[in-house]
Amino acid sequence: MIPSGIDTVFGAPKTTSRYSDCKFIVRHGFFSDHRPFIPLSKELTNRFSGSTVDNRDYVWKKPVIENGIELALTILNDYEDTDPICLIGHSMGGLVCRVANVALTQTSDLQRHLKLLAGVTGMDFFKPANSMAAGLRGRKVAGMVTLATPNSATLTYGQIAGWMKAVGAAAPIGFPNKTASFVDLTTDRLFKFLQFYGVNTPTLCLAIIRMVTLSRSRSLYTPSSTARMSTTSRRPNTSHINYGKNP
Repeated sequence: MIPSGIDTVFGAPKTTSRYSDCKFIVRHGFFSDHRPFIPLSKELTNRFSGSTVDNRDYVWKKPVIENGIELALTILNDYEDTDPICLIGHSMGGLVCRVANVALTQTSDLQRHLKLLAGVTGMDFFKPANSMAAGLRGRKVAGMVTLATPNSATLTYGQIAGWMKAVGAAAPIGFPNKTASFVDLTTDRLFKFLQFYGVNTPTLCLAIIRMVTLSRSRSLYTPSSTARMSTTSRRPNTSHINYGKNP
């Protein structure tokens, strides 16, 4: 129960939200699918009256830039330009959402950038994205949330391998280290690209640090009863957020 006196510090609880009637777009991360985010989808529709949630799978093996532009094109095709859109992405899905946000809110800059890169010898990686970007048009994004997303640095092979081992998935199916998305996460090519763009969309970055003692159960690693979790969050200036671009 929240003490009534707390209102004098933080103000009375709000009964309405600017995210009511919002279209929430939820995207999962590397080597995952929509299923872990079904509870979140239900919570969003219960919490925000009139809202809808698009929580679907995508081909996570593809380059993040291509998935981000594809997400932007899906939004343009499936929703009215007046519909408030909020992007929510977990881990690599947050990077997909960041690319989609740039594609929608800085469309002409993105198109010029991709056209330039696609014309450079040795930059064939950008050619499919350049072709896809031709179908973009600008629109507003109401908000963006990244959950445990590597927003400012690459992941190491060991970090991803450790995560795969923890969920018991690496051994039976093999490690997907030859996918384009894996290269995006373990090199600086994606991050160098994103450094060109500041973002004016209101953005919330959440990082979850879990400290666990792992126990073996039915061939899967599961947190024991001694697990402890701490959550840290950082809300950047909502009038402007810059992911590494020099002022």
